[in-house]
Amino acid sequence: MSDKPDMAEIEKFDKSKLKKTETQEKNPLPSKESKWDSENEKRAWARETKERQTRAECFSLSSPSG
Repeated sequence: MSDKPDMAEIEKFDKSKLKKTETQEKNPLPSKESKWDSENEKRAWARETKERQTRAECFSLSSPSG
C-alpha cells in the first residue's frame, strides 16, 4: 500500500453524485458589535473600569513614597 492516493480513483470520481447540504454553526461566536448592544454590559464594563481605577488610586496612596 502506497502513501500516495490512487490518481485513477480520483480522476473517475463523480462529484454530481454528492448531495447538496447547507452547514450551519451550532454555537456561533458573538461579533464584537453584539457585545456592546446590551446596555447592561456597557454599564458593567464601566463599573469594572471605575473599580480598577479606584483600586489603583488606593494602592498609590497606601504605597510608601521615596
